[in-house]
Amino acid sequence: MKRRILFIIAAAGLLCGCGYDPSAVSPVYTSGSLISTREESSGSSETSSSAQSSSASATTSASKSAESSSTTTTSHDYSEIPVIRLSFTSEEMAFAEKSLFIGDSICRGLEAYDVLSAKNVLGAGNVGARNIFDALYFRRGKDVDFLTVIDEENPRHVVFSMGMNDVNMTNAEEFCENYRRIIDETLKKPIDDVYVLSVTPICSDFTYNSRIVYYNEALKSFIAANYPERVYFVDIHGSLTDKNGELAWYFSSGDGVHLDEIAYYQLLDDFFSKVDLTEKPVSSSSESTSSAESTSSA
Repeated sequence: MKRRILFIIAAAGLLCGCGYDPSAVSPVYTSGSLISTREESSGSSETSSSAQSSSASATTSASKSAESSSTTTTSHDYSEIPVIRLSFTSEEMAFAEKSLFIGDSICRGLEAYDVLSAKNVLGAGNVGARNIFDALYFRRGKDVDFLTVIDEENPRHVVFSMGMNDVNMTNAEEFCENYRRIIDETLKKPIDDVYVLSVTPICSDFTYNSRIVYYNEALKSFIAANYPERVYFVDIHGSLTDKNGELAWYFSSGDGVHLDEIAYYQLLDDFFSKVDLTEKPVSSSSESTSSAESTSSA
């Protein structure tokens, strides 16, 4: 199994005082990506246990080694860096493999950093709830819309992650109504459920975090009021913030808006802790399709 270096922080020159010196950071080693890393069968459980133990040990010591580095030139408190889980259970990975994460450039980071397999992620820049029906994603040599990709990949779960490109372009009511159309069209597909992630925090002048929180609360209330089942709002915003409610400096990729690799592990850890990972049995794809169509027409 390949080994790769996973840095806790990856870029310098962050906005709004979020900068840091990358030379002060010690690398954390992990045994692979979320999807390619598996809990082995009983015959190789020792190897799996060793890898997970190594990962846990590395994450536990990361903040200590970073804090003690003699080359630190910034005022950041490296003891603020939490212990990040870099491996996931077989149940969590099975859920991820049956999911399709759809959204903007922040969503695309799940694939770009190889945290999730490319087949499980559909993300592109400048996409939002206001324009996703016009967006084309380059998939398997052709440009397709997100509904076509759902048809092609046939996921059990669809996870939407976007909104950063909406908060400055639409009001909260329009944001929710745009999501209504997205959800309604998605529910017509033979899927089990839809998850809507909250908009992630920032530490830049792109917009105000208070505005993002307001939109998240509006979307949460909207989904609760209009979708009693099969659609769930998942708030992962707080897992990425610092004590001031901004995107934590160690989770920023460098521009104060997009996320660093380590942030995606934190995001998924929070996501998995808040969703029902229990898989419903499906006897055949045709039965699943028939059931979904019956539910959407009721």
